[in-house]
Amino acid sequence: MTIANKKIQAPTPAPSPKRYLSEIFPLEIDRPNFQCFRLNDKIERQVGNQFAWRFCQKFSEIENLRGIIVIWEKGDFWVLAKPNQSMPTSQQYKQTLKKIQEDLKEDIGDRFLSIQWVRNPEISAYIKAQLAVRILQMNRAFSRETIKSENQVEVKREVNFGAETFELKGVKSSAIFPAIFLTPRTDFSFEGDLADFFENHPFRQNIEKLLIGLKVRDIEKNSSAKIVKLVGTIGEHREELLEKATGSVSKEKLREAPDEQPVVAVKFRKDSKEFHYAMAALRPCVTSETAHLFKVEYG
Repeated sequence: MTIANKKIQAPTPAPSPKRYLSEIFPLEIDRPNFQCFRLNDKIERQVGNQFAWRFCQKFSEIENLRGIIVIWEKGDFWVLAKPNQSMPTSQQYKQTLKKIQEDLKEDIGDRFLSIQWVRNPEISAYIKAQLAVRILQMNRAFSRETIKSENQVEVKREVNFGAETFELKGVKSSAIFPAIFLTPRTDFSFEGDLADFFENHPFRQNIEKLLIGLKVRDIEKNSSAKIVKLVGTIGEHREELLEKATGSVSKEKLREAPDEQPVVAVKFRKDSKEFHYAMAALRPCVTSETAHLFKVEYG
């Protein structure tokens, strides 16, 4: 540590978690055009987030509703449209909810769900920040820059971002404002998808040793997960996976995948449920523990 050109011997710090340089940007939503509703039955956060994401996707398929975003927080769904954009009609909400229930039937079972409007909702700074993050997610606002490529492994610079709030204290009062944080990070990943990695790897005969515990990314959403087990083959699960696939690229690759190709189960968090994926829908990530599988040095 150096202060005013004088060197000071600092004490050895105690071990601490990794810290990254981040920037926090305050934001505001001009002329907010929003609605708030909840479902008639209580749902858990994981299911609430699934519903919110699928509302965004379903609305994006309807011309006059494109750009409308939805988030879930503490039992409430918040819907944000552009300032002069019309909100979905009651019938559109009802039809969209029905389609989502069909998509998630395996997760939620046979439940009668309906929309209950929240009157005069008070939107918090954190909700505004979450809405801003969802806009960035849906529009894929940040590109990834490749800085090196070797043995089909790409080293890319990317941005992690999320919702944040900050407080400004005045003489008599203080106020909470919405913000987003941006954190640059370096990502090591395979150029192709998991199917390419598996089919061309010399260890493919020992499939469990090769794949179990491997960190991967959902190609459509760029979400990180870990493979926890094998659940069968494409031939056994193709129709089920096609029904659940939301992206056109994923569906096309599912139709083209050979019957004997394995299907994997992944978890996005340690305590989350398992999700079944075709290999073509995932991209392998390179970590310090798995770098040897890709014949590269990590770091």
